[in-house]
Amino acid sequence: MAAETLRVGVYPNPPKIFQNAAGSADGFFPQVLNAVAAAEGWQLQYQSCDWQQCLEQIEKGRLDLLPDVAWSPERAARYRFNSEPVLLGWSEVYTRPGLSLQRITELQGLRVAVLAGSQQWQDLAQLNQQYHLQMERLPVAQLSAAFEALEQQQADAAVVNQWFGQAQHPYFAVNSTPLAALSGPAAADCLTKAAPDSAGPF
Repeated sequence: MAAETLRVGVYPNPPKIFQNAAGSADGFFPQVLNAVAAAEGWQLQYQSCDWQQCLEQIEKGRLDLLPDVAWSPERAARYRFNSEPVLLGWSEVYTRPGLSLQRITELQGLRVAVLAGSQQWQDLAQLNQQYHLQMERLPVAQLSAAFEALEQQQADAAVVNQWFGQAQHPYFAVNSTPLAALSGPAAADCLTKAAPDSAGPF
């Protein structure tokens, strides 16, 4: 009996998931998936894409699995999430050199780089409305581009997940801040699967 082949999206979000120098999927999520695949007899076909592209491809049925997706009611209505959270995460705020932030309200009027289509993108919209901050959200295709925007003074602040921020910020000229968990309690990073004809977790 032929092994089931699953197409898995890989977007640059080190150390959780990324393509290594050899072009292979690497990081926490691929390691977990590879172990599950070996136990279940699956064949995994990893496909590289930016975050927004990954979402579009799973919507169109061109991907079967997309690791590292924060659960939300809106997403739960469109995708199947695994029943057990894989990893817990939250958001952190970083700033350009020379700018220090201590409170959320200090984001007033700032340019904030954030991954387009991410949970943080939605969280910032809610913060804008709740606190009347008049922030300008600057969409980026990759998390590293958010830090690059800070280095180049094209953004004042950036919102990224804490795993990426803590691992990558030493390699960029950016400042860390005490601002974290913008949307409240830690969200579960889960594996998702497009399943228009079925419901419930897998």
